[in-house]
Amino acid sequence: MSRNLQITLFAIGVFGISSAIASPDVWHIDYEKSSVNFFAQQAGAEFEGRWRTWDAEIRFDPQQLDTSHASARFHVESVDTRDAERDHTLRDAEWFDSEAHPIAHFETQSFSAMPDGRFKADSMLTIKALSMPLTFHFRYSQEANQVVLEGEAKIDRLAAGLGLGEWSDTSWIGQFVQVRVMLHALARKD
Repeated sequence: MSRNLQITLFAIGVFGISSAIASPDVWHIDYEKSSVNFFAQQAGAEFEGRWRTWDAEIRFDPQQLDTSHASARFHVESVDTRDAERDHTLRDAEWFDSEAHPIAHFETQSFSAMPDGRFKADSMLTIKALSMPLTFHFRYSQEANQVVLEGEAKIDRLAAGLGLGEWSDTSWIGQFVQVRVMLHALARKD
């Protein structure tokens, strides 16, 4: 067999393998219908907040968990708890420090299917240049190319460096924050 024929067959084989390992579809998020909300305790009462400005890049397919990936960026300045004083405080250095660290970042490391039909994403959350592991659980449904994802994660705010100094008293501000995500998207090849 000639050297050129060997190279040609090798190239065809590599192309065939890479085509078979295609990456999952890209999700084009409908930001009007989607939301990232959080729930925390202040003085024993729960309050809800949300991120008004965020963006995400998602490629997810339950049949291709090994090549699925997601990342999201949250613009800290856009925090909204429907309380102007609290929102201002959350932007301060003791909390998100929006001036020095305007973006919080979430990125998946791996996905796995759970026995109850949900999925788990082992992820990293970076706030104020401090990265910490985070487990995100979610349900996923798809009809044609219409995708809906509902998920949640629990964040230890102290481990994340949120609420330093006088704010570290957990009797005043709860230690754990529940994050809930609702995504609507179109999944398609790009």
